[in-house]
Amino acid sequence: MEKLLEKSTVECGLQGCFWGFSNYINIILSFNGITKFFL
Repeated sequence: MEKLLEKSTVECGLQGCFWGFSNYINIILSFNGITKFFL
């Protein structure tokens, strides 16, 4: 299982990094939207 995970991490490392970063941005934006909505 760990070997498979390592392999997929190596093969999709850059794409995974990009998606992780954009998901992080989306979470921040939606969090800001929620706080503005409640405030």
